[in-house]
Amino acid sequence: MKSRPLLIQKLRKSDLLRHFPKARVRTFETGDKIVVEGQIADSCYFVNKGKVAIHKKGRAGQVFKLGVIAEGHFFGEMAMLSGEKRSATGIATTPVEAVEITQAEFELVAGKGNALAGKIALQFAIDLADRSARTLKLLAKQGKPTATDALGNAEDKSGVEPIDVRQVLHKVYAYWAV
Repeated sequence: MKSRPLLIQKLRKSDLLRHFPKARVRTFETGDKIVVEGQIADSCYFVNKGKVAIHKKGRAGQVFKLGVIAEGHFFGEMAMLSGEKRSATGIATTPVEAVEITQAEFELVAGKGNALAGKIALQFAIDLADRSARTLKLLAKQGKPTATDALGNAEDKSGVEPIDVRQVLHKVYAYWAV
């Protein structure tokens, strides 16, 4: 599956820090966990330098590599926008420099009609749609579920509430419309 091109070509750390003055530049070493599945989230990250692998735990405890976030891309936005816990773990595969933007600041700046925040919100929507499609393909490769209900539908015995991607995208579109 092809990744769509970035709407914001050559987004720089200086642009983010100018538009989001409370954003923080963070550095991570190879192997550092930047975000951890299950943690409460109130921020997202823009990878300025380096690469971050995204991993998800399966029901049986196995770990699936969902992808790699490269320089110039965001991650962590789904949990930030939904208010849900992190759905995956992000691990630095190289030394990483990232800009961390909090949900409060993103909402404040986007609410003021900031054009860059609007473009970032649209990019979030595109990235979330692409990642959702890739995740569904990965899940389809994992084989048939072991438990089914009386209608033959897979039962979810994980005890984890699924994230409603529609609600996340609704928030993103609301920012974009500002």
